[in-house]
Amino acid sequence: MKTLFTPKLFIVFTFCLTCVLSSANAQFGVKLNYLQANAEQWVITGPGSTTEAPGQGWSAGVDYWFRLPTARIEFTPELNYAVQKIQVVDGPELKTEWYSFFFNTNIYLLDLLNDCDCPTFSKQNDFFAKGFFIQVSPGLSMPSFKNALSSGSSDRQNGDLHFSLGGGLGFDFGVSDFLTFSPIVQLRYFPEVNWQNSFPDEGLDSSYSIQDPKSSLLQWTAGLRIGIRLDSF
Repeated sequence: MKTLFTPKLFIVFTFCLTCVLSSANAQFGVKLNYLQANAEQWVITGPGSTTEAPGQGWSAGVDYWFRLPTARIEFTPELNYAVQKIQVVDGPELKTEWYSFFFNTNIYLLDLLNDCDCPTFSKQNDFFAKGFFIQVSPGLSMPSFKNALSSGSSDRQNGDLHFSLGGGLGFDFGVSDFLTFSPIVQLRYFPEVNWQNSFPDEGLDSSYSIQDPKSSLLQWTAGLRIGIRLDSF
């Protein structure tokens, strides 16, 4: 049965959610990432060559910041868009788009019991302790596959939501009470993603095949979050 929850509907929903969050409190962030992914079963076999998928790409996200009142545990729920490209050896290019929601939780282990009014760069003592954090990030993602292996390129929307769990490390560099730069590295694990809609039986170029459309997926990301607090003026 065809799902009604398409990427376009997801974009509309997330845009509305962003507007609601932005009006609630002017503390938000923008994130840009490089990503590299690996799916053990997604191996494309072509004429005399093999290609491991899903390859590398980039992602961009927006988030809203809030925290616990008496401990250094901060939350930045994020709406994220990502693109991954795979150049098949001696063949076409594939592209996968991801529409995601991540509930990022930053835990400042070295400054956990501090109840300061974050961002903490307004207090300059113990710079490393106040800036270092670990991140736990459960998420939901929906992929949209751009298929170039069939006879006639087409978009094939999977339409399924896939759960993932991310973990990472980051550090806050405070420029002022208005602006923070936070480099973050993260590993995200998807228990199973189904790529079957990208390889339909009809129209598939017989010179290419995929080992198994169902596979677990690991994504490595490295990037920068720019935090903005308009209420600091």
